[in-house]
Amino acid sequence: MKFNMEQKIGDWKKHLSSRGSFLPEDLEELETHLREEINELRRGSLDAEEAYFIAIKRLGKTDALSREFYKINAQSLWKHLFEPSLGRDKTAIRDTALIIGLALLAGLLGKIPHLFGYPVDGEAAGPVYLRNLGLFFIPVIGGWLAWQRKNTQIHLFIFALFCAAGFLAVNFYPFAGERHTEILAGIHLPILLWLAMERLYGPGQEIVSGRMNYISFSGEFFIYSVLCYLGGGVFIAFTGALFNALNLDAEKFISEYVAVFGGLGVPVAAVYLVEKKKALIENMAPVLAKIFTPLFLILIAGFLVALLSRQTRLSTDREILILFDLLLILVLGLVLYSLSARPEAEKPGFSDYVIFSLIVLALAADLFAMGAILTRLSRFGVTPNKVAALGENVLLFVNLAGLAFTFGGVLFAGKAIRRLETWQSRCYVGFGVWMGVVVFIFPLVFRFA
Repeated sequence: MKFNMEQKIGDWKKHLSSRGSFLPEDLEELETHLREEINELRRGSLDAEEAYFIAIKRLGKTDALSREFYKINAQSLWKHLFEPSLGRDKTAIRDTALIIGLALLAGLLGKIPHLFGYPVDGEAAGPVYLRNLGLFFIPVIGGWLAWQRKNTQIHLFIFALFCAAGFLAVNFYPFAGERHTEILAGIHLPILLWLAMERLYGPGQEIVSGRMNYISFSGEFFIYSVLCYLGGGVFIAFTGALFNALNLDAEKFISEYVAVFGGLGVPVAAVYLVEKKKALIENMAPVLAKIFTPLFLILIAGFLVALLSRQTRLSTDREILILFDLLLILVLGLVLYSLSARPEAEKPGFSDYVIFSLIVLALAADLFAMGAILTRLSRFGVTPNKVAALGENVLLFVNLAGLAFTFGGVLFAGKAIRRLETWQSRCYVGFGVWMGVVVFIFPLVFRFA
């Protein structure tokens, strides 16, 4: 196969960009140096492929480059945040206009049910909005990522198939009765679509590292979204209070327009913020995860002690069991984001042993949760909710067990952390398959009840 210099340089720049420490102008400067080095080597009778690899080696290792540029960029953080360079003003204006347009598009998609007689504040609107929630904004985000990354058509086509299949399933399955499968499909479809969007985020990256980068990106996205929603909640509260003070009822306007366009536009804006500011605010999610990991270790330990001392059975209280499962999911996220911030060559330290302890405690807690779900299945019979919860707890247990084994190997046997990343990549697929089963298969098995 003929060596393609431009493609190799493009892949190299994408890899550097994924590190999160380089500004666009940094990448342009490095590319200029690389090309100058390649031209110099080629004048010495080397062919294109030999010149490329030698120039890459001379330029420096990725980790060392990343650290140096991060130090430089961190020192001018506020300048870059609020004073963009003159040469990039037009690009910044274009990108801002585009993302505002996409946020409005997500809001317009959210207004489609209104055209079919389902206003936001209507009694029958709840199920319609629940089952279509992910379809209002995730395809918009996927389209933007595909455009940004210049994705191959096959990645975009596969993602579009997931979106179309999800739309048909949640809107044309004949849900009836208590509609448990409808609610489950509505909750799991956004997760399925988000997992399916991974290849749009990192089309040129190797599978394992690409998925780990996408997991880190998802953590950053979650934090930005929460911050934006908190700010939006304050804005809505003040809007309602000010208009009420003038005896003007703004509730209908807020519920039909501000909540819809703001609520669906926030995820789009959050993705944009993560993408554009990741070179300046590096790895926010892993850093926060390292801060909160000891706190959650204490929380789970305290909860398990209280559970055993009071002889409380999780199976008797459905709400506590749901909260407990949500806590375990959050713990898995904390572990992953903490590990994603860990340099490969770093020697085991105190924070690593805290993470390992949290994994072990979470495994013990998940055993309690699975036991409670099995008890409820034997007492109250099989329902879609219980089977879905059991499946997710089994996946959590398998995932955590694998993390305990692979990370234990890193800490106590000097194994490479790559084994852990490979394991998590496989679990990523497992969660995606289970989400698909709940969305597409559960309604058929439980007769749309």
